[in-house]
Amino acid sequence: MKKTRYRANATEINKAPGHIRYLWVIQFKASGYRAATPTVAMTYQTLDRVDPNYVEVLRVVDLSKDKVLTLAPERLEELKSAWRENYFNPEWDIV
Repeated sequence: MKKTRYRANATEINKAPGHIRYLWVIQFKASGYRAATPTVAMTYQTLDRVDPNYVEVLRVVDLSKDKVLTLAPERLEELKSAWRENYFNPEWDIV
């Protein structure tokens, strides 16, 4: 029996998953070179470019449950790693 694979490989992280469940909304800290303009990420590659040192507010929109979660910016690296492992798993919940 073949095991279901949820982890995105190096090529797949450049694309949005087939079922988009989460939108990552990042509010940056205002600094001399960057405005505090929010950014929305739908792919791992976009989220991976975010430097957690400049994140003021991290929100995740769960499109399946119609919820908005506000998370600690310190959790960004942990969440990126968990999301990559579950990139193609529409049942994965952010805890």
